[in-house]
Amino acid sequence: MKGCLILSVVFCLLVACMPLPSVDTPNETDDPERTDYLIAYYPFDGTIEDISGNAYDGVAVGEPSYIDDTVDGKGKALRLNGFKGQYINIPYAFLHGLEEYSVSFWIKDFTAGMVFSAISSDYVRSDYPRLLITNSQKFRFYTGYDNYDSTAPFEYDCTPIMSEEWHHIALVVSREAQTRSDVIKRLYIDGDLINSSESYWSEGASVKINIGGDRNGTYSQGLTAKLDNFRFYGCALKGKDVLYLYDNCL
Repeated sequence: MKGCLILSVVFCLLVACMPLPSVDTPNETDDPERTDYLIAYYPFDGTIEDISGNAYDGVAVGEPSYIDDTVDGKGKALRLNGFKGQYINIPYAFLHGLEEYSVSFWIKDFTAGMVFSAISSDYVRSDYPRLLITNSQKFRFYTGYDNYDSTAPFEYDCTPIMSEEWHHIALVVSREAQTRSDVIKRLYIDGDLINSSESYWSEGASVKINIGGDRNGTYSQGLTAKLDNFRFYGCALKGKDVLYLYDNCL
């Protein structure tokens, strides 16, 4: 009896010392492109098809061209001529109401104009988000009503990247609190965090999104630029996520 007790104690000690089996847990490194949060992805390989799987296909307006000059030397890229009224109409409001989101794209040979914008139902009222390149060569990013956003401007001089090379841009919006002044906006260029600021968030009344264009006549001209790999995410990308997209020409 005593011997059985000793054996039982030894067995329990051996079991206690055995390593626990590994458990597979979700890890962001398993999905470095963050496809789990990808809303829409436009590689512009000869079409305006969304290849995220969500079928948010766009429509080309004004016959923009598809070019061989791409980020990675494969497929096609999009060239918009704002003076010819060329832009992309995406008839879905997939950013409407999102409190956190990110936009990632490659750009080259660009001029002043609207890069992208949510479009409101009345086509006159400003809507959000939207990214402009001003006549003074600055990125200007709005996430809320103009009169609120102007108190916390988000601008960055883009002349250093107005070159004949491709540059990666990522805009990240994160909601920090449930108040009007509750948004942190971050700008990444070529994988590096360049600028951030506190600002305002407004839900807006968007019914669609345009890439390029003049916001139905709101601006004097549309964007002229080469664009590639335009992505919209329903989350606030982290710095390592942005760097992965840049390093891999995604």
